[in-house]
Amino acid sequence: MTTFPSHRTKINRAMRLAEVGEHRTTAEALLRALPESVIARVTGHELAELLDAVWKLSQNSIASAETEVVSDGGAWDEDKQSLRELT
Repeated sequence: MTTFPSHRTKINRAMRLAEVGEHRTTAEALLRALPESVIARVTGHELAELLDAVWKLSQNSIASAETEVVSDGGAWDEDKQSLRELT
């Protein structure tokens, strides 16, 4: 990942420590969402904790959205990228 070359060592450490680091594409997307000023201030361990916290939040948000869709009488069709009404 070349987005933050001056923080390469810290990012590599965070990727090894973070649970989300096993999902490289997701972890890199989360890193790109963080301001560079935040990445500069935290340690590699703290960055790993931050990445995992944001990842868990996103997973919880997805689960909540899916629950709301189903309770509203619909389901998301991933293949067709559309909402299907359950009637």
